[in-house]
Amino acid sequence: MNRPFSLKILKVSLLFLIILSSSCRHKCYDPSNPDCENYNPCDPRLKANADFELYEYNGGSINYETDTMDAYNSLYAKSKYTNDTIIWIIGSERIIQKDLIRSNLPNNVYTSITCIAIKTHENCKAQRISRDTLTKRMFCNGVSDDTSDFKAKWPWYGTYEGVDSDNPKTKYRVYFGQITKYNLPAMTLNGIPFGIPPQHPFYSLKDERFSTMGNHWGFKRMSFGEGIGGLAFNANCAFGAKGWAIREGSKLTIYYKYNETSYKEFIETGKYTTNQPERFSEIKKWEGVKISSEVLTR
Repeated sequence: MNRPFSLKILKVSLLFLIILSSSCRHKCYDPSNPDCENYNPCDPRLKANADFELYEYNGGSINYETDTMDAYNSLYAKSKYTNDTIIWIIGSERIIQKDLIRSNLPNNVYTSITCIAIKTHENCKAQRISRDTLTKRMFCNGVSDDTSDFKAKWPWYGTYEGVDSDNPKTKYRVYFGQITKYNLPAMTLNGIPFGIPPQHPFYSLKDERFSTMGNHWGFKRMSFGEGIGGLAFNANCAFGAKGWAIREGSKLTIYYKYNETSYKEFIETGKYTTNQPERFSEIKKWEGVKISSEVLTR
């Protein structure tokens, strides 16, 4: 083969690749992007946008988007877009700040939250200032300390039946109940881990060793087993069970772990010694459905 001819073909090929590469480079055609060649400072997407998210919030592990919350927690309104000014209107209040957190909402009614977004457009002669307004509502589920009211209005209360994901053939029940102590309703979880017998929901803390107390409760999510009010329940309640639960209608999912040392002792001997060395299980997943709005003890 003629070498000069081969070299010529090589040069032509390289030139073609360079041209092809240049033509395939990403070109910017976004009118809302100031770095693009067709940037339009009056593009509608640059206008103020008042859209926001509503969360149930307690400063701990409960922080998720919802339109219904428990009265024990706070409302957290979070702006979704960047604006120059955000004005919140809730009740008689008018607050200028990026996000909003409010507690003590009126119980068992919807509260309206309005967001007003304002944005300045220095380079848009057609519209120097844009403004947008959006209103959403949050329902606050209020529950009194009265037992009958608590059972009727607290959606977690009752008996659930399901299985662990690593043992799908063996069904067992878990229970959400109530302790009336310390002048407040303390919510409890029974049945985790598998093998704990059914128990009545109204018991004293020191007499009950096989329940765990929820320390962060929401309308649809809760966490348990980390201690409340400076008291450490992990040592002698439910074999140190700790984790979180998610409730969607009648469906319930629980993620948990527990002290395998004390649990094994209970299963083998029927006895339970407190302050066992902590050797926690891997995180387990339990899934089930609500079978009763009562705590079934049989």
